[in-house]
Amino acid sequence: MGALADDTADDTSYPPPMMRLFPADGTVDRLPDEARALRLIEGTLVGVLHEHGYAEVVVPLLERDGVWAADDAVRLVDRSGALLGLRPDFTGSVARLVATRWPADEAACVSYRGTVFREVDNHRGERRQRQQVGFERIGSRGAAGDAHDDVHVLRTARRALHAIGVDATLTLGSAAVVEALCPQAAPDVRAALDARDGTALPPSLCALLTLHGPAKATLARATATLPPSTHAALAGLQAIVAGLGDEAHGVVVDLAEVRPWSWYSGAVFSFTVDGVARAVCAGGRYDGVVGRFGADRPAVGATIDVDALLERPTIGAAGPGPLRVALPKGRLQRDVLRALGAQAPSPEALSSRALVLPGGDGTLSFLLVKDPDIAAYVERGVADVGVVGLDVLRERGGDVLEPLDLPFGRCRLCLCGRPDLAVASILSRRTLRVATKYPKLTRQALAARGLPAEVIPMQGSVELAVVSGLADAIVDLVETGATLRENGLVAHDELFVSTARVVVNRAAFRRRAAAVDAFLSALATAATPA
Repeated sequence: MGALADDTADDTSYPPPMMRLFPADGTVDRLPDEARALRLIEGTLVGVLHEHGYAEVVVPLLERDGVWAADDAVRLVDRSGALLGLRPDFTGSVARLVATRWPADEAACVSYRGTVFREVDNHRGERRQRQQVGFERIGSRGAAGDAHDDVHVLRTARRALHAIGVDATLTLGSAAVVEALCPQAAPDVRAALDARDGTALPPSLCALLTLHGPAKATLARATATLPPSTHAALAGLQAIVAGLGDEAHGVVVDLAEVRPWSWYSGAVFSFTVDGVARAVCAGGRYDGVVGRFGADRPAVGATIDVDALLERPTIGAAGPGPLRVALPKGRLQRDVLRALGAQAPSPEALSSRALVLPGGDGTLSFLLVKDPDIAAYVERGVADVGVVGLDVLRERGGDVLEPLDLPFGRCRLCLCGRPDLAVASILSRRTLRVATKYPKLTRQALAARGLPAEVIPMQGSVELAVVSGLADAIVDLVETGATLRENGLVAHDELFVSTARVVVNRAAFRRRAAAVDAFLSALATAATPA
């Protein structure tokens, strides 16, 4: 480092030289061992795809605006003023290629591999750069209809994963069922369904949250309980299960498995493995996408996340044994432990300084985690389930399922200030200054009310920001209001209501279903307001 510092000591360019030595946020360098492992996985997968009739194509990294419907493309303007985007997925590019270059009377069975870039939340450690291998069947429809091609894609995906030693659980859902129940569902509704957040769903979709489990039994329940408008889509899933034959053993049907993207039109699916934060393979039917670029053709495909596969050795995978619970250290812990009863750790264990504790009856083990970190432990598979305040979950985010809202831990996120706080008067003169531990939620809530504000993120006692004159107001959690009163402050407006939310790892929800259901049932039946 000394020689490097000497070489750059006189360099006054901006950004500083040391900043240029590291990859951009959300991107990675791959050293020889990782690069070798990546190429080995890619080569094995592409070899299997070739054996099953998928010819490799190469599409541009840059595409004109309009190729992707997704909002997460990294966009840029070239010297001519054209708006371009780095590909966030391959589906749009492959659909464009087939629509504009492929013979209209010839089915396209193609594969691809490469890098995608997406706008993500870098503060959560998400990568905007990811490696993918995928394949598509476009313009093909067998005698058995769509199910023929869907089954071919699923079998090929499973064999490709087996070739690299991955035994994954296949979950089937249907975007057509969702469309039948809630036509043209908004993106936030799709996202809530994908997260199993029943509190944010219209009543027409809530029934889907209970329809998950072994394929044949779940489809029978769905046909008996859902309206006739869904039966054609359910029959499509039944045809896929029948087409898989003996390979349908262990397949899960989850009718809340919708994939949040709006382009899916029929069956959707994911393959999950223990200890990995995201599906290692996912896809579905997307009839209608090719028609955006030319004559429409039926289409179904799958994408394998090579980065997710590379994560496997670095994360402790779940196996037989107790369900792992991320237990909050703060205000929620007492209520959670009371609800779990004999399953909770003993008082002796809780009084120790250990951070991993056995449960009282051997069915659970506990990781003692601060609220802001719980979603990260659950998302990445270190914990199977957890309990976290909804305020923290919405502020910090996390790709987790949210199947249960608990009756305890209720509090309000409020705009607070001195009793004589006059927001309109301040805004007539200058921008409102607001201090908070919840900058994301605060910006969203104030923007929704049409209140421009300078939001000051803080970690300590936010009341001091108003008392000392740093800010005009604060946004903070209010339970009893005692701290506000002691500092001469009052709550002026309720912005958000928070409760305790159970979060579940996506793989654990499918692969440890019985244990997860038992945990959810224990909390749902035993939890009572504090």
